[in-house]
Amino acid sequence: MRWLWQQGVRWATSRVVDEAKRAATQEFVGEAEQPDEQPGEAPQAITFLCQTKFLFDAVADEMGNKRNIEANQLAICAGRLAGKPVVVVRPQGDSFDASHLVTAMMDGHRPRFAVTLSEATSLKQDIAAATVVMATRVIDGQGHSLRIDGGSPTGSGLIRGSVLHAGELQDGKLIDQENAPLAEDTWSLPLARACGTAGLPLMVAAVVLLPPKEQQSKETAALKHQRSLAGKTGVLAGMLFKKQSGLRDLWNEKQARWDASARVGELAKRLAQA
Repeated sequence: MRWLWQQGVRWATSRVVDEAKRAATQEFVGEAEQPDEQPGEAPQAITFLCQTKFLFDAVADEMGNKRNIEANQLAICAGRLAGKPVVVVRPQGDSFDASHLVTAMMDGHRPRFAVTLSEATSLKQDIAAATVVMATRVIDGQGHSLRIDGGSPTGSGLIRGSVLHAGELQDGKLIDQENAPLAEDTWSLPLARACGTAGLPLMVAAVVLLPPKEQQSKETAALKHQRSLAGKTGVLAGMLFKKQSGLRDLWNEKQARWDASARVGELAKRLAQA
């Protein structure tokens, strides 16, 4: 009996010590140590399909717990945004395969939905630079359009409307006058088609960085076409001594990119929280 009593005392003492340790540990770490998701939930990521490095960086710079991957001519950044898993991808090189990009995201990350981000040219004089057109339709200029389902956000600097695939006007006229586009790009339509084929829900965001073609600066266009340092220096010298309005246009374009980067980052956080 004495032996049983001693074992009982040891067991009770051990339980008291364990409970004290557990209480002290919980008091120290608090609620912050609790995981965001319970095991087994396996949350699906939102994926941002970005046309350029500029748009890729605008989203990736807002992310935490990032890891960068380069494979199959794709640059990928996976991490968390507003506490949610997010994947950002862009093509590397001069050409891209929309189907390959979407398939790679579907196979590797199982996204809940996709957001396409493109650099666009305004088709309306009253659309300010850095405005983001949340597309309700993407149009190919041949009388065909794809309707984009889902309630895209609006707000400061965000407007809803149609986006035209650049370079596909028939006889110089828009076929779908009822849904006349607000901007044009070369990214949204092929990505929308690829996502539709894959069954991946999406939103389409076209970031206006250039005014209508008739308002674009010839000087800044000439600067972009120069590949050599000497050529760029010559164009800049011409702006400085002959056509100073070109410097103003160049500054305005830089300002539009800064504003657009901040707007895209805020949009990405807003969509991640949805």
